[in-house]
Amino acid sequence: MFAILIASLSFLIASPFVPNVGGEALEATCVAEAEERIQQLRTGPFRIHVSYSNNGSDYQGKNVDFNLTQHAFNFGAMFFHYDLSDPTNDVYAGLWKDVFNFAVLPFYYTSWETPDYYPEESRVNDTIRFCEEHNITMKGHCLMWNHLAGIPNWLDPIANHTREEIVADFEDHITSLVGKYKGNISYWDVTNEVVHRGVFKDLDPVEFTRQCFSWARAANPQATLIFNEYAIAGHEFGNGDVARFCSALNEHGVTYDAIGDQVHLMDSDWIPMYEIQASLDGFTRLGKRMHITEIMVPSTPVPITNSWKKGLWSEENQAEYLRRLYTVCFAHPSIDVINYWGFEEPSHHTGYGLVNHNLSPKQSYVVLKELIKNTWTTRGTALTNTSGWINFTGFFGNYNVTIGGKIFQVNTSPGAANEFLLEV
Repeated sequence: MFAILIASLSFLIASPFVPNVGGEALEATCVAEAEERIQQLRTGPFRIHVSYSNNGSDYQGKNVDFNLTQHAFNFGAMFFHYDLSDPTNDVYAGLWKDVFNFAVLPFYYTSWETPDYYPEESRVNDTIRFCEEHNITMKGHCLMWNHLAGIPNWLDPIANHTREEIVADFEDHITSLVGKYKGNISYWDVTNEVVHRGVFKDLDPVEFTRQCFSWARAANPQATLIFNEYAIAGHEFGNGDVARFCSALNEHGVTYDAIGDQVHLMDSDWIPMYEIQASLDGFTRLGKRMHITEIMVPSTPVPITNSWKKGLWSEENQAEYLRRLYTVCFAHPSIDVINYWGFEEPSHHTGYGLVNHNLSPKQSYVVLKELIKNTWTTRGTALTNTSGWINFTGFFGNYNVTIGGKIFQVNTSPGAANEFLLEV
């Protein structure tokens, strides 16, 4: 009896650190299947014909080098702290662009009236210039948010203002910002956390959301407009509050393009990959594209909760979780963007960054760079055949093609013929 008590006590003490073998195996299978789908979904066959420009004859039996320089897929991160006055700015920007091609810029309403609250307009404009110089796609975050950062000073306290005043102010705010940056920013988080935080005063949430998207659409008809929300991945499976709200938006003809799915592990949960997969599958039924908009995974030694995985979070576990999460999300056909939230410490919440305060990379940064720049990339050399053609399979995106020391640029994309005629 004493031995049984000791064994039971030992199990209770150790149980938070003993993994669930069944859950671990299920997650491993989910990730392995995702790795196979990536090749099917994110790569395609490409053909390049090379001829001589002087006589049009085929360029036979010669080496052609090809190298993916930028993904068609958007791998992003917060880029809030680009600052030309900071002596470490070049290091910060260099680390950022060595991995990512999609930048999220801060457009919190309060920041445009209180420059020291978030990066002021001049720094945002500097960031835009940097992104354009390096062919980085940009998103503005966010235009309407029922939060202190999303309420302009003159509306605070918002309860003192009429519905008409609030609507008129946000119409002007959204229209002016989206219109002003129409030539620079092609993605916008139009609304943020409406389901969980609601909208202002007694405005109807669906109708006010419809208006916000309508104003943004009118200001830039070509923009990709996102409905951003949290507590989706691993919590909702296409039948919860967020899905019902999105269904209501669809029924009311709201002109949004994508559902933004935040993955904040603020409760230290290791959300299993099979639950992530089920959530994405469930939301796909709504007929909208999906963006993984705000990933935050801890690296500090807090207990891992609500999962087959046990033990403590660490830099190693942060890196491993991100490897699995990015793999499953990149393999899903409804997803166009994966975005990390809080690039460097302590830009958002301490312990969640990819690089330390001194800008030294964490293991998570190294893992993401390896995935995006090596595992999920294409480079190689092929010999032209007797008709001057080379054929290869690669990830979709922009390529440098080098022939006899001359560099050409070609852009491959899903659904296109991806056949190119080059002359040397």
